[in-house]
Amino acid sequence: MPLTQASLIEAHRFLWLMRCHLHLLAGRAEDRLSLSLQPGIACRLGLDAPHKSTEPLLLDIFRYHRRNVLAAVGVKSVRTSV
Repeated sequence: MPLTQASLIEAHRFLWLMRCHLHLLAGRAEDRLSLSLQPGIACRLGLDAPHKSTEPLLLDIFRYHRRNVLAAVGVKSVRTSV
């Protein structure tokens, strides 16, 4: 799938939105998408799926957007826990 400017902008906005929600829910600077914070973030993003199915969906969405951003800046892979 070729990367478009619009998809890169969408991915960038999504990653910043998730990061801001992580900080707000954690009450401090937090860059790890822990399982305990995922339901709250999913709710804030308007994902009304049940608790158990929300977690994998949120991670899939996050990984998809992160992959697009990294590809756009030329990063081949990043070793993370998410």
